[in-house]
Amino acid sequence: MPKRLTDTEIWNKDWYLDLSIKKKLLLKYLFDNCDCAGVYEISYRNLRNCFNEEITKEDFDGLLLIKFIDENKILIQDFIKLQYGVTPDMLNPENSVHKGILRCLENHKLLPNPLLTLKNKNKDKDKNKDQNKNQDKNKNQDKNMNFDIKNHNDNIVFDMNTDNNNLQIDTNDMNSNHENINSDIKNDNSKLNSDKSDMNFNHDDMNYSIEIDNTESKINNFDIKNNHKKELKSKFNDLKAEMFKEYTARCTHLIQLTGESKSKRTDEKIRLFLNETGCNMEFYRQLCDKADRLKSVGCVNIDFETMLNCRIGIMNGKYKPPKKSEEEKIRERAKRELLETKKMLAYYRNFKGDPPTENFKKFGEKLRNMGKTK
Repeated sequence: MPKRLTDTEIWNKDWYLDLSIKKKLLLKYLFDNCDCAGVYEISYRNLRNCFNEEITKEDFDGLLLIKFIDENKILIQDFIKLQYGVTPDMLNPENSVHKGILRCLENHKLLPNPLLTLKNKNKDKDKNKDQNKNQDKNKNQDKNMNFDIKNHNDNIVFDMNTDNNNLQIDTNDMNSNHENINSDIKNDNSKLNSDKSDMNFNHDDMNYSIEIDNTESKINNFDIKNNHKKELKSKFNDLKAEMFKEYTARCTHLIQLTGESKSKRTDEKIRLFLNETGCNMEFYRQLCDKADRLKSVGCVNIDFETMLNCRIGIMNGKYKPPKKSEEEKIRERAKRELLETKKMLAYYRNFKGDPPTENFKKFGEKLRNMGKTK
């Protein structure tokens, strides 16, 4: 019975929390019933039996993790990375676990390029076997040829021995010629040995230069990678500092920052936010302003991480500010009336000439309502 891993962080994502219970169960069903490559062929009959109601293609809307390959086939994105810890282009055909995944991807025509398929690998094995067979055949033929040559040489020697009895050879001339031939052969061998030594020396120099070039290229690649990592880290630290600065300046009614700068969890939240928004700081400033007006999400006061987690709902106006109590309403009304009275008094003091009757009637009514005699 296959077992599947689950993503616990999905319960902190707004798009998943916005789904209905039916769609949440449907996503769970897809994770449990897909194949090892994350592909599920839709069977509406099985879905109807499991959910006790009709499931249509519209019910799959809003599930951000899935993608339709064709009319009746769904791919769960990042399924392989979640279950096996590698991306599809990192699958190894020699790994027994990865073979089944590659076979499924190949059947669904989803195999990434360039990647060695199982069929190509078997073909390479067959080619290697054929090459080994051809080499064995050539060795056998060489052995047979050597055997024939030896036999032929033995026959020649035997014939020469039989003919030597009848031939008369001048031994002095043969010896002299033989010495000349030996001297020539020695000179040629010395030249060959000197040429071989020069070739070996040149070959060593070439190998040494190639090794030096390889080490220099490795050092250069290592330096380039390190410089790239340093640039990304410095850029991330700058954006992080700017986000903290904007939060402190704009979000005065929210929970202030304490140890978020040293938290790895906060760094992961910031990286996810920057990747999804494309480092859009203007969007982040609008988010801070709206979160500061809300002050809380439901019964929870907003802090830095809550603001990043609930950014979609905050920007779309899903959450509403808390209702004011009666005491706060009375205080605000009293403040407004006091300001209006101060304005009327200032108008009375600065007025020159005969005052209009209507304004003074209103002013008197305001004073009576507020219980003041002056």
